[in-house]
Amino acid sequence: MMGKNELLRANHIQQATKLVQGVRSGRLPRPDLVIFPESSNVWGPSRSDPALDRIADQLGGPIAVGGITREANGAISNRVIRWDPALGATDEYVKQHLVPFSETIPLRELASAVTPFVKQFSRDMTPGTSPGLFDMGTTRVGFAICYEVAYDSVLTEGVRGGAELLAVPTNNAWFGRSEMTYQQLAMARLRAVEHSRSVVVASTSGVSAIIRPDGTVAEQSRQYTADLLIQQMPLRSTTTPATRLGSLPKWITTSLGAAALLATLRRPERRRHNPHHNPDAEN
Repeated sequence: MMGKNELLRANHIQQATKLVQGVRSGRLPRPDLVIFPESSNVWGPSRSDPALDRIADQLGGPIAVGGITREANGAISNRVIRWDPALGATDEYVKQHLVPFSETIPLRELASAVTPFVKQFSRDMTPGTSPGLFDMGTTRVGFAICYEVAYDSVLTEGVRGGAELLAVPTNNAWFGRSEMTYQQLAMARLRAVEHSRSVVVASTSGVSAIIRPDGTVAEQSRQYTADLLIQQMPLRSTTTPATRLGSLPKWITTSLGAAALLATLRRPERRRHNPHHNPDAEN
């Protein structure tokens, strides 16, 4: 009997094999690049994966695969790895913003005294420090893993680094059939408009989607439904004011608001003088 991780991997390998068969039969167009979801694989230090080698070779193009890596020293991280048809595993992006109480435990000693949930996570994941940018064929792709799409800086760094397309591999299975996946989809649509880039959302349990630069959804899957999304999407290299300015407008408005609040708190209270007011009349 396969464990959860093995079953998840097998399901994605099966879908990728269907893609290969569809391309070979002429039923499906040959993709320029393929994006797998977050957590669809688990690798050791060697990063060896014959199945992914075979799929990349058969498709004749690069694929980006999300997964958990375990190093020889015991370190664990959440990554996206670029698989090349000839070279196998090449570029890697390590998730920078880890999810509290899922990928890292803040205030671990205090949290362990409150909930036994902490015992399931004996080791925090190791965060990355560099933006996710892969050259996939002739396209430069910027990556954010799962809820990193909520952070301004992650995809902004990617676009500033030359990303013509954005990708958000994600694993929403933790949240079941809740509205969370649609909330994340809305965030991805916002990033598309913000940077004027097409965005690919690849999810283990849905909703996966392909989003145009104007924020409209070209195609999306249903939750808990295996699917292949194939679209020809516009690639752009121009930058928007939002990309160029980044978080600067947010910090300016926050600073102005804080300054206004401090000015209000420091202003002495003054009683308005009324020449017709007679204090003796109040007694």
